[in-house]
Amino acid sequence: MPVPKRKPRNPFSNPRPGEDARTVAWLALRRAAGPRATDAQEILGQLAQMAQLDARDRAFAFEMMQGVWRTRALLDAAMDRIEGFAGKTVTPDVRDLMRIGAYQHFYMDRVPCHALVHATVEVARLRLGGRKAGFCNAFLQRILLQYPARGADLEKLARGLPIAERFSMPDWIVRIVGRAVGQEKPESDPSDPADLSDPSDPSDRSAGSSKPASQKKPQAAGEEKRESHPSDPSDPSILLAALAAFNRPLPLYARCNPARIAAEEAVRELARAGIRSRFRPELAPLCIEVECAAGLLTETDVYHRGGLFIQDASSQLVAELAGARLRSPAGLRPSVRPGSSARREWTVLDYCAAPGGKATYLAALMEGKGRLIAHEISAARQARLRENIARLGFEGFIEVAGGEGEIRGTHRPAKTGMHPPTKTGSPDQSDQSDQSDRSDGSYASDPSDPSDPSDRSSAKPPPHSLPKSDLVLVDAPCSGLGTLRRHPEIRWRINYSDVRRLAHLQKGILEQAAQHVKPGGWLVYSTCSLAPEENQEVVAAFLKARGGRFRIVRDSPGLPDCLTTRMDDAGWLRLLPHRDEMDSACAVRMVNEE
Repeated sequence: MPVPKRKPRNPFSNPRPGEDARTVAWLALRRAAGPRATDAQEILGQLAQMAQLDARDRAFAFEMMQGVWRTRALLDAAMDRIEGFAGKTVTPDVRDLMRIGAYQHFYMDRVPCHALVHATVEVARLRLGGRKAGFCNAFLQRILLQYPARGADLEKLARGLPIAERFSMPDWIVRIVGRAVGQEKPESDPSDPADLSDPSDPSDRSAGSSKPASQKKPQAAGEEKRESHPSDPSDPSILLAALAAFNRPLPLYARCNPARIAAEEAVRELARAGIRSRFRPELAPLCIEVECAAGLLTETDVYHRGGLFIQDASSQLVAELAGARLRSPAGLRPSVRPGSSARREWTVLDYCAAPGGKATYLAALMEGKGRLIAHEISAARQARLRENIARLGFEGFIEVAGGEGEIRGTHRPAKTGMHPPTKTGSPDQSDQSDQSDRSDGSYASDPSDPSDPSDRSSAKPPPHSLPKSDLVLVDAPCSGLGTLRRHPEIRWRINYSDVRRLAHLQKGILEQAAQHVKPGGWLVYSTCSLAPEENQEVVAAFLKARGGRFRIVRDSPGLPDCLTTRMDDAGWLRLLPHRDEMDSACAVRMVNEE
């Protein structure tokens, strides 16, 4: 009897127990590149669990995946210069595997050359077949010969490349970062092709510029030539420093929940659990830097008791900016309940609340007084919001408004859409930027899909369904460009048209939220993007449309130093990659002068 042919395995199928870290990293790259892919870190966490990777191999896979996202354009530039391979058509699955091999060669000196070749080729053989494995082997052998000094050779190559390739950023992101740090004129269009060579390095001009020197924009008549200084935005080194910072990983930050535990005691509890951490009040008043993976932190007793919430320092600062007015009531008109004239009780509305980092921050400041409504139209995100509110102990205080604007208590958490923390760079229930508060990012509708804002724009609650509030916080869905240090894949998954589309959505959300601000009340707008299109331009359009009924608050009495040192003269909190040890973000306070 003939033996039936065995059905060939799908090369992109889920990993089996025992498959190695390189396979997991490669599958994560492939799956995260899809148009409707979820968050790359979440994908990797799921794949690592399927392969039953231990903590060491999980970290190895994470480093390779994140590293390829961060350095993809530079790796491609090096790969495209390999003798005998230049100009060859390579399928995306093979190219991603080649990138993993190249990344190990250039950035992971601890991996011996023979090991990286053998292990990477083995992934190709098992997943893609002998022919593609042979191609990968020939390529990797050649890269060892052509770049024997490994990282040093890559650095030498990078110095001669245009800025966009050197820092592995699309041209339009380079121009947005330039605007954010003061090196692009506001009227410039980041989507227009332009010379992106390094103005401080003459060698770049031949490599990156399509314009001869004679075609460079001349100095305007009567314009005074300025001398560059290290702290001057006109210094080209500022742009280079900002781009370089975006390619450096950030530590894990958590926020102490003062309703459950003091920061110093939380540090001691983590130490007893074998986790090193330190209190960082210079970054944010309740910030703790933790030296472990997020998955390990979520397994600790202090986390389960609601003593900690994973939240980037930038997200904490935005909540602190809004909450400062609850501490110092000047300028606000809080409600006073009958019979308790001496007791001021605020009404606070967090308009885009999931996953709850900022709402629970404000709840801790309110100490059970007043009323706090957390509004979230996405059912899946609302489930995470309810779970976080319950874990941190605010289920009896924070009210949750659903997609139709109805207000419900949180004593009956939703049963659907809930899932445990993923053991990756940041649990998807927490805000590591509020990494997931719109990554309290970061993103268009969900940190898993920064290009799709439809989840939030599809439902518009009627103005009368939410109360007039003393304080309204709008942490708007955005591109997440400020979270590139934690989510480097974003740079390859969105384009400039997405930023413009999101800016249009943000204007609508801000207009809706403004309807709920009491006369004399405050409206705080924030994003975890540094793009002026999503921040200053959105607010400027809003203020113009409102005809002077709102104005930006520029004074800073009562604000802690960690905020005042990061505020500009126009009243904006601006967190920048080269200056601040956190995700980039922008926020501004406005007062209703009606």
